[in-house]
This record gives sequence, C-alpha cells and structure tokens, in this order.
Amino acid sequence: DNGEHILCTAGELHLERCLKDLQERFAGVEISHSEPAIPYRETFLQTSDLNPMKNSELGRSVSEAVLGPYKIKLRSIPLSDELTNFLDKNETSIKRILEHANDDDIPTDNIDVLTKDAFFKKLDSLLQNDENSKEYPCNFLEKIAAFGPKRYGCNILVSENELLGNIKGQKAGTLDFADSVINGFQLSVNEGPLAKEFVQGMCVVVEDIHEMTEVELAAIEDPHYQTEIPNIFGRFITFIRDQIHESFLDWSPRIMWALYSCDIQTSVDVLGKVYAVGQQRHGKIVSEEMKEGTPFFQIEAHIPVVEAFGFSED
Repeated sequence: DNGEHILCTAGELHLERCLKDLQERFAGVEISHSEPAIPYRETFLQTSDLNPMKNSELGRSVSEAVLGPYKIKLRSIPLSDELTNFLDKNETSIKRILEHANDDDIPTDNIDVLTKDAFFKKLDSLLQNDENSKEYPCNFLEKIAAFGPKRYGCNILVSENELLGNIKGQKAGTLDFADSVINGFQLSVNEGPLAKEFVQGMCVVVEDIHEMTEVELAAIEDPHYQTEIPNIFGRFITFIRDQIHESFLDWSPRIMWALYSCDIQTSVDVLGKVYAVGQQRHGKIVSEEMKEGTPFFQIEAHIPVVEAFGFSED
C-alpha cells in the first residue's frame, strides 16, 4: 500500500548492484532506501557459569504454570551443533515429510531430499551420539510433534503421552487444544525473547498438561484466580509462547551473528595490516598458509555480516 518493497540480497555488492539496476535500468526513477537490516539468530548454551536456577525444586529450565483449569509443565534442552546443522540443512526434507503422508509420495529426483525413513534414521544416530542424550525423553523420535519455525526449522517440539501427537507415526494429539500449543511453540521460535529473531538449537519438551483437581485448585494462593477463561484456545497460544521463553532464559542465552567466509590473498609486507582490519571488524582468522611458488599468503577469515560493509575497501 505504501510502495515499499523488501530486497533480499547476498551481500553489500549484490545490494548495490540491485539498487543501481532498479534505478537506472528498470524503474528509471530515483529510489530511496533504508539502511540494510541484518538477520540474527537466538540460541542458548549449557555453560559452566550458568546463573542460579529460577526454581531449584523443579530443576533447570523447567517451567510450571496454570491457565484456567489447566496446569502446564514443560522444559527446554539445548540441541548439539551437529543436530542443529542437520535440521538446518534438511529443511526441504522435513517440509516434504510433512506434505506427503507416505514415503512413496516424496519425489526422488532430488538427491538432497531424504526419505522419511532415512531422515529419522540419521536423526536417531545423531541423538544417540549427543552428549545431552540423557536429557531427552525415551523414544524421542516417536514423540516429536513439530519442528519450527515455519514448521520445518531447526527446533523440535516433543510431547509426553502423545499429548500433541507425533509426526513419525502421523498421530493426532490427545489434547483438545494441541494445535494451540503447537502454534505457541511456533510463535516462540519465530520471535525469540532477546531480539525477536528466529531461535535455533532448542528442544522443547511438554511433559504434562492436565485439568487440575479440586485439591490443586485449592492450593492456588491467588484469591481472584479464575478457572473460567473465555477463548482459552487463543490464550493457550500466547501462554505457551511466554512459558517457553521463560524456560529459554533459564539457560545462558546468546545472540548469533551471520558470518561471511572470505579468502584473502596478501603479501608478507601487509600481512599485519590484514590481521588488524580483521580484528577491527570482529573477525576471526581461520587459516593462513603460503601459496607455493608465490610470495603471497592465502588467508581464510570469518567476518560478521553486520561488520562487513566497506570491508573490501579497507
């Protein structure tokens, strides 16, 4: 309505070229544009210097809360880098598995797309080799209810007692508002608690959702607590999102930068200056080697995308 359009480009040079082509070749008018927006990712780690648990009785990252007549208990677990990378690289496979009920329906012309059996077999292998494997529920693969964000990202939602159903067995959840819980999970990983960026590397385990007994209701200290809530299906979406974010923050949260991998050739005379420019840009030198038969060094460096504008000129 306001004439704004979003350009998704591969970097500074690509962006400049697209803007120039739009202005001079295609639109033929002056174009005003904002500063480029760089995407980030949010995650959390299990480190030795974690803050004290918010609730030592329940344990690390375990969140227990009530909504109307229901009590909800869930927790979060960090996924290993190997698991996260596998899910990230196989988003297309996850998407095909969700779209096609049977293995025979999945097109086989793309060798990069895993079949349902191959996908879960590889996932099981990575889970068994994961150092956090003891934290995962038993029969983990049979309890996966969703991936996220966008239903096929590198985060996993797991439920006990088939509350939310499972993808592998194509079973629907036993909970009346299972879809609301899954949508709340999708919201939580689509906008993280730190900067509203995509979350990656998180496994959420919904351990229990049940209707409270009279004893449990009587134990609630709030005298104005209401058990009758209108539109409880919609309230569950935002409630689950907030509960997952609370569990997320009980670990050691991190903002992840997007990185460029760049190869630099330089002579020994200016080698020190290349290192200085890389450090000024918060970069990291990955490798350095002398090219045989030449006086040049070949340097591989990782530079944050947000710091890479004007890097080639430096």
